[in-house]
Amino acid sequence: MFHSLDYIYGKEPKHLNTVSKRYPFGEVSINYEAKDNTITNILISGDFFEKENIKELEAKLIGYKLYSKDLNIDISKYIENMTNDQFINLLKG
Repeated sequence: MFHSLDYIYGKEPKHLNTVSKRYPFGEVSINYEAKDNTITNILISGDFFEKENIKELEAKLIGYKLYSKDLNIDISKYIENMTNDQFINLLKG
């Protein structure tokens, strides 16, 4: 039986994910890569009102553990009217 080199050498491939949801304040789409349940790359887009530069939020989210409730970033500073719970639940898909 043939296996990929990542399988043979025990390297977990990156997990690619896209999630999107419409809220009363606009649609939020998140494309991210994760390895070992940790965000390694992320792109946030949508038709929401951006209060501060979304690129700053993306940079702060690198290293965030998926499935963690501890998000020490005020999401509403970047996406108007979005709560941290809404953002975390969207990431969970």
